[in-house]
Amino acid sequence: MPQGHALTGCQWLAMALPESGYPPPDDVDDSRTSLIAQVVGGHHGRYPERPHARYDVREEFGFAEDAWDEQRSAYLQAVGTALGHPPVPPSLDAPTAVVVTGLIVLADWLASQEHFLLQRLQDLPRSGAQADLAAYFARVRPVAEGLVADAGLEPLHVPAASFAESFPAISEPFGLQASVAEHLPELVHGPGLLIVTAPTGEGKTEVGKHAADLMGEAAGRTGRAYLLPTMATANSMHTRVRQYAERRAAHPRPLMRLHSMAWLEQDHTPPTPGSSSQVLTNHPDTSFAPTEWLYGGLRGLLASWGVGTFDQALMAVLPSRFNAVRMLGLAGKTVVVDEAHAVDPYMQKELERLLCWLGRLEVPVVLLSATLHRSVADSYARAYLEGAGVLRRPRRRGVVPPVIEHLSYPGWVHVSAEAGAPHVISNPAPITATKRSPLDMSLEAVPIREEKSGAAARSRPSRTADRTEALRRLLAPVLSRGGTAAVVCTTVKEAQETYDLVRRLIDEAGGGPGEGTELHLLHARFPQWQRDEITATVLHAFGKDGAKDGARPRSAVLVATAIIEQSLDIDLDLMVTDLAPLALLLQRAGRCWRHEHLGIIDRHRLTAPRVAVLVPGEPDADAMPTPWSAIHAPSLLERTHRLLQEHGACVAIPDDVQALVEQVHDDPDLAQNVKREYERIGEAMAQQAQANTAVVPRPDQLADQADLSAMTMNDFSDEAVATRLGADSVRVLCCFADADGRLWADSARTRALVGTEPGRTSPLSPEEAKEIMRLTIPVQGGPWYRDLSPQDTAVPLPWRKHSHLNRLLLIRQPLAESGQWSEAVLGGRTWLLDKERGLIHRRTGSGG
Repeated sequence: MPQGHALTGCQWLAMALPESGYPPPDDVDDSRTSLIAQVVGGHHGRYPERPHARYDVREEFGFAEDAWDEQRSAYLQAVGTALGHPPVPPSLDAPTAVVVTGLIVLADWLASQEHFLLQRLQDLPRSGAQADLAAYFARVRPVAEGLVADAGLEPLHVPAASFAESFPAISEPFGLQASVAEHLPELVHGPGLLIVTAPTGEGKTEVGKHAADLMGEAAGRTGRAYLLPTMATANSMHTRVRQYAERRAAHPRPLMRLHSMAWLEQDHTPPTPGSSSQVLTNHPDTSFAPTEWLYGGLRGLLASWGVGTFDQALMAVLPSRFNAVRMLGLAGKTVVVDEAHAVDPYMQKELERLLCWLGRLEVPVVLLSATLHRSVADSYARAYLEGAGVLRRPRRRGVVPPVIEHLSYPGWVHVSAEAGAPHVISNPAPITATKRSPLDMSLEAVPIREEKSGAAARSRPSRTADRTEALRRLLAPVLSRGGTAAVVCTTVKEAQETYDLVRRLIDEAGGGPGEGTELHLLHARFPQWQRDEITATVLHAFGKDGAKDGARPRSAVLVATAIIEQSLDIDLDLMVTDLAPLALLLQRAGRCWRHEHLGIIDRHRLTAPRVAVLVPGEPDADAMPTPWSAIHAPSLLERTHRLLQEHGACVAIPDDVQALVEQVHDDPDLAQNVKREYERIGEAMAQQAQANTAVVPRPDQLADQADLSAMTMNDFSDEAVATRLGADSVRVLCCFADADGRLWADSARTRALVGTEPGRTSPLSPEEAKEIMRLTIPVQGGPWYRDLSPQDTAVPLPWRKHSHLNRLLLIRQPLAESGQWSEAVLGGRTWLLDKERGLIHRRTGSGG
């Protein structure tokens, strides 16, 4: 049976290399030959099985001693001669072989570009004689260096400097910044892990940049990978990192955005998003813009600097094709993980495995967090040190001495492997935090309504929170006297309904949004263009720039989902929020009086910020509204509710934060509903167990196995390997179908949906592709989507050859006889795009 050349090359090399002085492939004490064979065989992204001597390879794979076998031997001899007959490497371990694989794949991609091959056809060697081949190789080497530069792979280097030199605009550093600037330089002598914990507004971002400069210089890792939980936070950070690099970089180099929608956000979109055989040099008007080559699939992490989402790095430790390329991209960088607490148990295990590999590859790492439990920090430190080889993994379960015994808040811990032993150093002196007014975090009980959810008479009733009276009372001062408030709801549906409620309350107060109180709605279910516009409006109205410009509204209310707890730098007087896990509540509270220290905001005689937490009447996991329980573990909501009851309304920031973050998880008395507590623990354990089976082996395990096939043992694509449970999402595009069957991008029918024009078959331009993607909305996938027919999921012909458009789901809203747009029905759901509320969709036959 014919075999692919990757497998054939692997098996033949294992047979041929011993003839050149390499050990036999079945040597149990020396795996160099089998690893090298697998490295070569893995150049298409998936490793073949380890070569074995249990059968005659020539007979098994048809390697007859004929002209083809002579040619293979001749090629091997020619390559060896051109390279000066390099000696057999004295050692090679499996983790190193993974990175070498990434390097070989990169070389293959660079040298396989069409324009390069066409150029080489004009300058072929005169013959196959060794002298001619050697001369050709000498001519090609300088050209190869140009390929690297044209692809945008040259290093972006920011030299280490003092904090004052790095941030000249900061005349008085925060206490956290001053502590790291003073003590970290004397601690970094090579790779290590720095964990920084502090509330929002203490300058963690600058600490991350400064620490990365120091640690990267000490470890010889000049690249950077800034990782954040969402695309919104990554895009925001990209702007800040770019400004920093423009000011401090020795030479400009490409700075990548690293997430699934990055091609829409780049400063200058290339002519053809996605993979391309053509390489385009840097755009002349912006020297930090990526090259087109870097837009190709999986190439973004190969750029020297990048800012993106967690999943882009976590894919390196999942058994997906070309994970070796991701590992290569990370190996030359210093990695900064911001919002390190924003992971579930599944992603936490993935992050631990990534840290283990980064420790093995001597990659410096900086973790930044506002609400990190000590035990989680300890797990991260332990994983890094295990990877670095200075901490043994316990063979039996039981009590293990912690690596990190205590987390100061604000504070930092530096972990490193020096002289074969772990070194753990915390901030040597207490850190003075910014003086803040005590936070008034009160509990506001709301009625919980129960109703049957449909035909199933035996189904549990659906419980919903009635926010009407609570919001009428809490928002009254803002509507009458002024100030800014946010109402944070758990789900998009609740946010849409609450938006209508607040609008009625504003009307009752006698000042509609256009007259007195502004009203905004922000969630993830708007078309991308509209979400971007709303976000920009909210950032200006509630942010420091608007306050400086005099554009801060006298009275305003923002209704939103949890999207605002991480991605928006805004300042609020009042935060009304559904009950959520304590760490999230503290994150949301960080938006209250966030810019008070700047002295630029009129507080309308308010004396302190306030957070009002909407809760059921009793702190019982079974009393939680159904939408809240669907998003958060009911037991953790109960724990948070009881803890806030015990603690009282006054929360001192930062003094109370770390104790509260740890107590909400550790205090057994907070979980009175034992059944729900066991469910929460069991679910967390199940997620961790599933993550442990999903990730690639630890580097020490791989070294012991000496078999690279374990890195890609599952036949999964990048799309199939999700980095979190239930992370499958679908991008839908809501359009408007008139009576003639024409599709429109807007309800007024002024813009035809690009690519659906009658008779069009021509490919889309880059700008047209961008226009289409900006109309899309992310929604949760699941069985409803997988059960759709091919006809339901078909896209217009011009979209099909575009890698970003061929999986969009078109939602066609029909024009009713009344002239109004009707709901579309698809996948057992109704769909309606409302210009104010965004996408409203629900199961058919359901009121919600």
